[in-house]
Amino acid sequence: MALSSNINIKVDPEDKEKASALFKQWGLTFSSAINVFLKQCINQGHMPFTIGKYEDNYTSSEMTPEEIDQLAEECEQIARDPKVKSYNSFSELLKEIDNEIENE
Repeated sequence: MALSSNINIKVDPEDKEKASALFKQWGLTFSSAINVFLKQCINQGHMPFTIGKYEDNYTSSEMTPEEIDQLAEECEQIARDPKVKSYNSFSELLKEIDNEIENE
């Protein structure tokens, strides 16, 4: 599909420079990054991110940074434990789950 519609927007020059540098690291032009954003809005049916300060979007049911750190440490301990069974792929795990369900 050929792109043929132009959009003129006003942005802070410093923001444009910083965003362009970031997009370049990802292999995108400013225009292609805007197109990715528009496609994500269309595909998801909403903004592809939450707007607002972190504190505004935080609810008591979410984990605190300390809880996340603790959970990450527990995950690392489990990953290092040789007694814990590991899988080479997600599909391998799913097959074992299916086998266990069949054997119940």
